[in-house]
Amino acid sequence: MNLDLAVNIFIANNVTPTLASIGNIISTIGGTAITLGLGIVIGIVFILRKKWREGLIFVISVVSTGAITICMKNFIMRARPDNALQLIIGDPSFPSGHAALATTFFFAFAYVFAFYIKDPIKRKLLFIVSILAILLIGFSRIVLNVHWTTDVIAGWSLGVFCTGLTILIINRIFRNKFV
Repeated sequence: MNLDLAVNIFIANNVTPTLASIGNIISTIGGTAITLGLGIVIGIVFILRKKWREGLIFVISVVSTGAITICMKNFIMRARPDNALQLIIGDPSFPSGHAALATTFFFAFAYVFAFYIKDPIKRKLLFIVSILAILLIGFSRIVLNVHWTTDVIAGWSLGVFCTGLTILIINRIFRNKFV
């Protein structure tokens, strides 16, 4: 039995209503519109304050991740699990947009704001909270059985790729600070 099917069956047989409710709350808070919108808003605020590097990292990361996610979904057209605990109409499963955009948003957030936090304990806390948010949002999609496990892994990977590439390109363009 493959990983996707094994995890899906395990979740279907073991998720309690309480865990499903928690998953739904996390999934809603980490929704694609929220992470995409916040990323763009934070990016624009940085740009308006003439913090071009930080602003471009946010805007380019979330927009490119969102665009690539849509293209991949429309190209691959993978069906969602039949036993989802949340109704999703007409949106293909692969990759998970929630996982991709949460990864992008929190990776960019941690990267940019870490340079403004001087206290090493607070900086570590920023990284821990960001990683936990990424994991919880991705796992919430699996708990709700609205995505296969590999959809979420692909979303996480896409988010890391888009954000990492954006950071490398922006740092190359600006050639100072944040290296």
